[in-house]
Amino acid sequence: MIIKALSRLLIERGNYFPVIDENGNVVIDDNRAMLHRYGPEGYVVAEIVSGDLLTPEQIKTGLEMVRSRQEQIKERFNTYYFKVFVFSSDLPEDKLEILASENYNEGINGNYLCCISVNVEKKEFAKYYEYPRISYGIHNQIQYFFSNDFDSDYGNVDFKELAKKNEKGYKIEIKDKKPWVTYVLIAVNILVWLLIEIYARSKGVDSSSLLVDFGAKENTHIMMGEYWRFVTPMFLHNGITHLVVNSYSLYVLGTTVEMIMGKGRFLFIYLMAGLMGSIVSFIFSIAPSVGASGAIFGLLGALIYYGTEHRELFKKGFGRGILTTLLINIVYGLSVPRIDNFGHFGGLLGGFLASGVVGLPSFRRSLKKKTVFMVAAAVILSTSLYYGFTNTQNQSLKKLELMSGFLNERNWVESEKLGEEIIKMHPKNEAILFNALWNLAMSEAKQGKYDEAVEHAQMLTEVDPANGHFLLGIIYNDAGNVEMSKKELEEAVKIDPRLRNKVESILNTIK
Repeated sequence: MIIKALSRLLIERGNYFPVIDENGNVVIDDNRAMLHRYGPEGYVVAEIVSGDLLTPEQIKTGLEMVRSRQEQIKERFNTYYFKVFVFSSDLPEDKLEILASENYNEGINGNYLCCISVNVEKKEFAKYYEYPRISYGIHNQIQYFFSNDFDSDYGNVDFKELAKKNEKGYKIEIKDKKPWVTYVLIAVNILVWLLIEIYARSKGVDSSSLLVDFGAKENTHIMMGEYWRFVTPMFLHNGITHLVVNSYSLYVLGTTVEMIMGKGRFLFIYLMAGLMGSIVSFIFSIAPSVGASGAIFGLLGALIYYGTEHRELFKKGFGRGILTTLLINIVYGLSVPRIDNFGHFGGLLGGFLASGVVGLPSFRRSLKKKTVFMVAAAVILSTSLYYGFTNTQNQSLKKLELMSGFLNERNWVESEKLGEEIIKMHPKNEAILFNALWNLAMSEAKQGKYDEAVEHAQMLTEVDPANGHFLLGIIYNDAGNVEMSKKELEEAVKIDPRLRNKVESILNTIK
């Protein structure tokens, strides 16, 4: 019973498959079982035999036959042959001496023969080798068998059918063999880049300066109602290198995900991942951003979801490759400046959630699980948008944009009002705080409120000392305090010599 039971456990829990003989029959019965598996570690064989039925000479002969075959193997990858002897009670000394012999428990030509004995009565086992350090699931399944009460019929199954059922969990089912949606997306990215390049050269400007105009994620524009900027960034790229890297990544991951998920699911996942990447970037970063990388990270999220539904396949090596790729991209993103990592993380989350919403083709799942993903996606999307539009950072940007409009209209009162509102919000971003203080001080100075203007200019010196003193010089000059103006302007030049031309221009007017 134990031999068949261990065989079933190794197949169902240890990623093994039964060996098939020349007649197409599985090599598993009450006295002997042969199982094997392929993996990143190499080729592993587990032979389980009844030690009680074998004489010492038969045990020795069997081990020597395995060793002889290993001496002839010249494969490039390692092989591990685990010979498990099952005894009803304590094994005899003469058999123990053979199993424990170093002649059989050492590697040869990169191949290893490893002996294990199992004592059914005492519910224990012993290994007689030191390498490899792990047993590729064999020890775990022996322990699992002894720690659970299995009935006598547990091992009486159709192993051929069990193997077929288990094999399905290790195969990636292809939904679409022609991933033309991926190719269309790559073509669109290239076409958009070419059109912007042609337009930029016709105008005699650098193409990167046009990205905001053509739809980059830019928080101020979004706050002012240009919501389409959540989608357009995934089709824009800043330079040929950026385009090539993302096109190659999309080709590698896109073709895989599209063939697995199908065209409709793939496109939904891609667009939702790109959208979520833009939203998360909108929440945490005020820097403009472009690129398909958020959507591409979403494809990694889709593959991770695939692994949660096909756990055996994920464990076998598929998951290791995906997680390694993800880790490399995260480390690269964190180590290289100006990469929008918020967009990457958002895309990863969006791709995973979108995959959970649409599910896998030809894969039944409970209505409860589908509902959970739909509710989670809706809640995360809505709360992210709400927080993005209401957080201090983006509200400050909106007020700054309105403030700039009032300054252009010379509406100093409304400009001052918005500036004070921004300061009360205590924005943490220095660029926002700098612009708010500068515009506020200028608005107050234009109204003759020089004391308030000086106060806010002095606050600016804590954010940007050089420009803060420069602004103080301008305000004192407007107020008619020439000495203080010269002092502050000279201090600004000491801190930042690049301001010398501007300062000299003002000093010339004072003279």
